Amino acid sequence: MKGEVRFADGCGVRGAGCGVRCGVRCGVRCGVQSVRGAGCRARCRATCQPGGVRRAVRRAKSEVVVVGFLCLFLASPARAQEPGRRVEVGGGLQWTGSLGLGTVAANETDVNGNPFRLFSTSSDFDPTIGFNIRLSARLIGKFRVEGTFSYSRPTLATTTSSDVEGAASTNATERVRQFQIEGGLLVPLAGGPDSRAFPFASVSAGYLRQLHEGETLAETGASGALGAGFYYFLTRSTSARAAGLRGEIKAVTHSPHLSFDDKLHVAPSLAGSVFVRF
Repeated sequence: MKGEVRFADGCGVRGAGCGVRCGVRCGVRCGVQSVRGAGCRARCRATCQPGGVRRAVRRAKSEVVVVGFLCLFLASPARAQEPGRRVEVGGGLQWTGSLGLGTVAANETDVNGNPFRLFSTSSDFDPTIGFNIRLSARLIGKFRVEGTFSYSRPTLATTTSSDVEGAASTNATERVRQFQIEGGLLVPLAGGPDSRAFPFASVSAGYLRQLHEGETLAETGASGALGAGFYYFLTRSTSARAAGLRGEIKAVTHSPHLSFDDKLHVAPSLAGSVFVRF
């Protein structure tokens, strides 16, 4: 038959082009004896004989479908973990309790070189409410890294007492503006990617700047906090954009040199905010 090539095993194939390709592949060409075996020739016959091409196409389509299902199956766990990798933006209010700054004695030196106390002062920051803005993202595993900017205007109160001349105690106050930038680490303590509420623990450290009334004195130092809280999602946590509420209780402190007695003092803090993850 014109345009047909027959191999040594007698398999007829459609078209010289197809026959040549099969012949090269199976070691049979232009009637030369096969050296690769009947299994390969059988596959050539299935491809090059009538209907063989259609069967090969159907087989290829089936393989594509199987591979597609495998890709979807393998990708589904990654999608389930996607909320943990998203960026979070939040902001809210923060209450900070009274923070002591220490008690200091005003002394003078007597004729014998000994200190003589004239009066004592005790200072602290009164409780105050400020605001914060937060940006966070997943770091590795369950850990999230976050940065926070906060601003508040606490009142610095100083009480003078124990006057050597018996004068009554007096109080003096001034407003101080505080700017704080902190970086921290957050660890969820329970819950999974689909949980709507879960607790967490956090630790942070940063930079604190205090501007006294009239901006005639500026002090800077380090700050730190250790806390725990909870997340509550108002929408599904696996949504493309998820929103919710965050509450936290912390113990906050700052550099000892910012205190009048050069000691470390700790104050309680409560924070509440709204957030969006995308």
